[in-house]
Amino acid sequence: LGAAYTRYLAPEAWQGPCKPSEASDVWSLGLLVAECLGAGPPYAECRNMQRLSEKMLPLRAHDMARPHPVQRLPGDLHSMPSLAALLGACLRSLPGSRPRA
Repeated sequence: LGAAYTRYLAPEAWQGPCKPSEASDVWSLGLLVAECLGAGPPYAECRNMQRLSEKMLPLRAHDMARPHPVQRLPGDLHSMPSLAALLGACLRSLPGSRPRA
């Protein structure tokens, strides 16, 4: 898989082969919505798989302090705290803590 596809994978998918799940779909949906709202593609600064891995593997290790891509949204989204909170919940590192679809 190329970096263009894998940047949408949930952190748990970076551990190794796993079946797609509702939680991984919620993660990907959160990234897509954030991108549509002006955040740009997730982890656009990562031009290769090594750089992307450096971003995603700490998330898999439950590094909750690492900012999620949703924090780079345009300022006007922050005037919609419910939407910002929902996107933040979709991008939680722990699959079980994401909203259910």
